[in-house]
Formats: sequence, structure tokens, C-alpha cells
Amino acid sequence: RVRFVKLLKASAVRLSPIGRYALQAIPDVKAALEFNFHFHTTVTIGDIMQVWHRGRAYDIKVSDVQPHFACSLLDTDVDVEIDEFIPEEQKIPAAPAFGDPVAGQQPTPAPASAAALPKQGQEEKVTAFQGQGRSLREEAPQATPEPRPQKVAKVVQELPPEPPVDDPLAVQIRIRIQEPRKNLSRRFRMSDSLAGVFAYIQSNADAANPVLVRQYPKTRFTMAESDRTLEELSFSKREAFIVEAA
Repeated sequence: RVRFVKLLKASAVRLSPIGRYALQAIPDVKAALEFNFHFHTTVTIGDIMQVWHRGRAYDIKVSDVQPHFACSLLDTDVDVEIDEFIPEEQKIPAAPAFGDPVAGQQPTPAPASAAALPKQGQEEKVTAFQGQGRSLREEAPQATPEPRPQKVAKVVQELPPEPPVDDPLAVQIRIRIQEPRKNLSRRFRMSDSLAGVFAYIQSNADAANPVLVRQYPKTRFTMAESDRTLEELSFSKREAFIVEAA
């Protein structure tokens, strides 16, 4: 059963860094959190979020939310508490190596292979290389890349016209590109194909095979889905994406 509820505004959030990188390593954590939280409208205990900084994703888990387990992030100031970062290698105990003593057991000596031991007076046989080789000086012919201005001009021709603000079938899409760092925003119609969105990205960045990533719910859209319309892909009236390389 689905029902609508009115969420309270979040007043405090406790975050636990997970994964490989410590959130505290970001020089200005406050600015990074404020920028990335603009892509979220709600927060719930147990949510897994990603904070992007200089092309690196910092994974965090929402450990606690006040005043309720699920709250709104719209038009509110939130006090953030960040737990101490524990590297993954310290969370999982390393398996004992062969021959290391285990609690309650005697150490097991590593077996020696008789075939691996050289016999006295016997010389090791050396087999000459057999096969085909190629000189490292030989370079495979490379296709001449299409100049950037001509490529952009071709892509812009594929862009559908931008609908007006009052169009009931308009979709406002915000896109964040990591390299070069850029924020884009444009309207499309529900009947437009995903190819138009990719064309818009490629007209603003040198992305050969971009991937659109929606943070919540976690969804990835690739160019293999370019022929499908935004309506078929269940786009809402407002969408926010991060562009990643395939």
C-alpha cells in the first residue's frame, strides 16, 4: 500500500564514512556536503550516499536522523556529525597464511615439492623462446580523431528543441559533469529520446560514451538506451544526474 506522508524537516544527521576513502580527507567537508545534498530532497536512516570531490566518490551511510527516521532536506539547516573513519582492511580480519599458528592448533609446516628441488650435479635446462614476436618500434595505425568543433556542431544538430517553462510535458534535467567540472540544466519533453540528453552532454563536454547516474533511487542510463523516450524510462518532472565514464 502506498500513501503520502508529510515529512518533518531534518535538524541533525549523523554520517558514517564507509568504503575506501575517509570523508574527513576532503579539505572543505561542509562545502562538499552542501553541494552534494542539493541532489537529495529526503534523508532516511540506512541511506547510502556518495559525496563527489575532485572526481573521487566518498561513500557514506546515514546512521541517524533527527527528529524522525525519515526527514525532508528542503529549505532547512542541518547539523551534521561525522563518525570516525575505519578502513575496510581493519574491519575484516586477515586470513592466516599457510603455516601460521591458529588458536588451539599446532603450526603446519609448508610442504616441499621434491620435483622443485634441484638434484646434486644436475644443471637446470633452459628452453629457448619459441613463437612469434613484434618490434616495439612498430606502431599500429591510429584513426585521426574528428576535430572537436566539427564534432560539437554535428551533435548540436541532434538536439531536440527546448520546450517552454509552462509546457506540462517538460522535464527539467540538471546534470553534473566531473571532468571538466561543469553543471548543466536544460528542459526536455517526455516524448524526447534519451539520445537528446546524451547529445546535450556531448555538446558541452568531450564525453565519448557517457553514463547518466541517478543517485536516488540508484539508476544508471547508458547510450544503449538512447532510442527509448524519457517517458518510457519513467523520468519525473525534475531529474538530477551525475555523468560518469562507461
